[in-house]
Order: sequence, then structure tokens, then C-alpha cells
Amino acid sequence: MPTTIIALLIIVFAILPGYPAIAVYQRLFGSDWRKTDWEKIVNIVAFSIGGLMLYILMASVTKLPQPIYVIPATFNQDTFGTGSLVTIALSFFGHIIGSILVALLWVGILKLVTKFAPISVYPAAWEDFIRVDVQEHWVVVGLTNGEAYAGIIDHVDTSVCQTERDLILKEPGKYDQKTGNYVTTPYQNMFLPAGLISSIATCYDPKLDERIVPINTPIFERKVSDEKRKKDISK
Repeated sequence: MPTTIIALLIIVFAILPGYPAIAVYQRLFGSDWRKTDWEKIVNIVAFSIGGLMLYILMASVTKLPQPIYVIPATFNQDTFGTGSLVTIALSFFGHIIGSILVALLWVGILKLVTKFAPISVYPAAWEDFIRVDVQEHWVVVGLTNGEAYAGIIDHVDTSVCQTERDLILKEPGKYDQKTGNYVTTPYQNMFLPAGLISSIATCYDPKLDERIVPINTPIFERKVSDEKRKKDISK
């Protein structure tokens, strides 16, 4: 088998397990749309190499087959056969599982770090807002045309740039200036393109949220200036 094809096979086998691992990681914590393609490739390779090392360690203490597909001699025409295919299939599947385990381990480490540091494990404030703050809350969405709707977020695009953050609002209620409240509409779901969204806020729920300052209460105590105080005293 030509050397270039063998090298290509080894690269594919060595990197491919990183794809399901990065998919699991992004499913749990999202992805940063600001990352370059090279950064994404590095992350995939890192998870794949980590999974390969983990699988090799597991195979060394068990009866699991070693990942012979990373060794060029494996694809020698004189030794390559059906037995090699079975070994490659089993070890490659183990490599994928190892990469996913590495991704889950990394997720656990990040969660542990956030318990001791005031940082978020999510790559952006938008991702943190949607995955943490919005959960089990009604939201109010302000639109660029001046309208506002209250509802429940059914779906939202997270790991994308701001201009692509479309969302689907469930059971939307439109703000009525006359009543000063949100009135339900006949719509069950409303698609709101990112270009129409101006702001999003979660509604306070006394059963879920804790507040430092009660609603409709001044946050800061109003201070009287020294000059005004002197005038009041002189009177």
C-alpha cells in the first residue's frame, strides 16, 4: 500500500474520534463562535489524543486490543488481513469512547474550577444567560420596532454570532400599553429573527429566585447634597 495512503489512514484514525468528543462537549457547554478554524481543529485533536492515551492505558491493563491503526507496519500487505480489521474496529471504537470520556472529564474539571472562581464555564455571556438564567423562567423580548412580547423560550441559537441568534417564543403575549400588561395572543409559537430582537430579560419568580433588593424598591438610598442640607437648616 502506498506510503501516502497509509499516512492518510493513520491521520484519519487518529483524529476522527475527536469529533464525537467535541460534539459531547459542545452539547454540554456550547462552543465559542469567535474561535478560528485552527482553534477548533486543535480542540478536536486534543480530545482525540487524550482519548487515545486513555484507551492505551486501559488496554494495557485489560484484554482490549491495542490501537494498531496508528502504527504504519499494520497496513503492510504481507501482514494485513481480516484479523487486523477486527482489531482495528474494536480498538477504534474504544478510542472513540476514550475521547468522549476525556471530554466528560474536562467538563467535570471546569465545573470544579467554577466553584472556586467567579467565572463561567460557558464561552460567552449569551450562552450562560440561555443555559442558566432562562431555565424555568418567563422572558420578555423587546423588539427593534418597539413591540415587546412575554413568553417561554422554546428554542434559541446559542453558539453563533449575535446577528444569527434567532429564537422561538412559546405562548407569546404582547404588551398592551392601555392595561400595562402582557396579553396572550392566538399564536402558540412565534419565530423571532435575530435582527428583530433588541433585548431579552427574565421575569422574577419568587419560587426560584433570590433578590437582594425587593421589586419596585430604590436600589440606592438617596443622599441629600451638603449644599441643599445647609439651605434646609438655614430655613
